[in-house]
Amino acid sequence: EPEREIQKHWFSAQLAIAKKTGLPVIIHSRDAAKDTLDIMKVEHNGATGGVIHCFSYGVEMAREYLNMGYYIGIGGVLTFKNAKKALATHRKLCYTVRCMRLFTS
Repeated sequence: EPEREIQKHWFSAQLAIAKKTGLPVIIHSRDAAKDTLDIMKVEHNGATGGVIHCFSYGVEMAREYLNMGYYIGIGGVLTFKNAKKALATHRKLCYTVRCMRLFTS
């Protein structure tokens, strides 16, 4: 898909800017779990830290981000009836590691 390749290109470019300026990143990945993680490993790999915001993937992927030095942000999605994966991730990780619970009104 050309559109997906364009998004990957600009995502990599933004990570390069964060690395160059020493600024942390805040990542909201949706429907692109593997692509996001693969790019983060190659392009950024915890260079400046940051938050994987509104995280809704599994425990294994969360651990990969945590091992690179990122925080995991789990937001209001925990209140959704179909949030089984997010709740499982939260229960396994958030009481012992860098996890942020963000609830807004």
